[in-house]
Amino acid sequence: GWEGEGVSNDPAQGQLCTEQLAFFGLSSGNVNFGGENTGGDYSRGITTPGVTTGGLYALPYNGGADTALYFQPTGSDFSPGGFIVKACNETGSAQNRFSIGYDFLKYNDQDRSMVIEVEVSNDNIAYLSVPQLADTIDQPADVPASIEISQLLFDSIDITVDTNQCLFVRFTVDDFTGGGSRPEMGFDNITIEPVSSLAARDVAISDCVQDS
Repeated sequence: GWEGEGVSNDPAQGQLCTEQLAFFGLSSGNVNFGGENTGGDYSRGITTPGVTTGGLYALPYNGGADTALYFQPTGSDFSPGGFIVKACNETGSAQNRFSIGYDFLKYNDQDRSMVIEVEVSNDNIAYLSVPQLADTIDQPADVPASIEISQLLFDSIDITVDTNQCLFVRFTVDDFTGGGSRPEMGFDNITIEPVSSLAARDVAISDCVQDS
């Protein structure tokens, strides 16, 4: 599972697989699909809420039963920045409508608000916004702060993905309102499914991306 130990196309224990994941907007540099970075912002390790150093962390929650991809945005990390998930169509036929869902973890410990936007593409160049999957962490800060989870799902995303073509889902984090330090956030249970009678597993992202 994910332990905050970096990202690689040949992941070791504790790392994420870049065959289906790409990252952008970190001071340690971008990582494209198939790339690798096992230091700096990409290897902040396992944490509890309340960090200050920017980068990617692993956050156990639900009593340790789940682990989120956890972000601490700063002036040089994730403002804007984020990640892209790639899911390839191996069903044997074109798919024209998709359902996408994810869990968004919020730790609102600072007075700057943040926004998360989600977009889709079938070529990783031209992207279509999906406002139904957007969310925010709003001002003012919660006192005391605690992890809150929003479960977002939209099952009517119209985009054509031919057989052996891939769907790209881009999650972008950015400043929204206010100033000063930024709150923390996490992502888990990302699902990408065709809206058809075909089994979800045919297009669902790889186990090396999803973390229970």
